[in-house]
Amino acid sequence: MDITGTELWKSAINAGFAPIGLEIDHIEQLEMLPKIGGHRDPFDHLLLAQTKIEADALVTQDRALPQYGIRCIGVR
Repeated sequence: MDITGTELWKSAINAGFAPIGLEIDHIEQLEMLPKIGGHRDPFDHLLLAQTKIEADALVTQDRALPQYGIRCIGVR
């Protein structure tokens, strides 16, 4: 990455993005996610759960994630 994590954070906030905290609803949704095709990344699963609960979209290039029924931006 050509910028630091701090620079990325500030740019995201300046662009209108808001951080999402971890809530019990997210954990409950995480436990209900289907097991799809060997995709086992726990961090991805947490992002999917948060995205579903927040009724939002996930920015990703991971082609496995749209299989979860979540709107994904950036997948080609």
